[in-house]
Amino acid sequence: MTAHGSINNGYPFGYELEVLYDPDKPKRCLIGGTKMQTIAAFIPGFIGMVFFAIGVVIFLF
Repeated sequence: MTAHGSINNGYPFGYELEVLYDPDKPKRCLIGGTKMQTIAAFIPGFIGMVFFAIGVVIFLF
C-alpha cells in the first residue's frame, strides 16, 4: 500500500510506527505512537475516573 502526499507528523524519516488498519476498508487506519504516548493518552481518563469515584462516594454518604 502506498501513501499519497505527505504529512509533517514530527517523526524523523525512517522512524518505525505500528499501523493498524481494517483489511476490508484499508483507508480506515490508525497510526500508533510510542508506548509512552499510548500510556500518556490514558492518564486523563484515569484521573477522571478517580474524581468520578470520589464524587460517587461523597454523594452516597
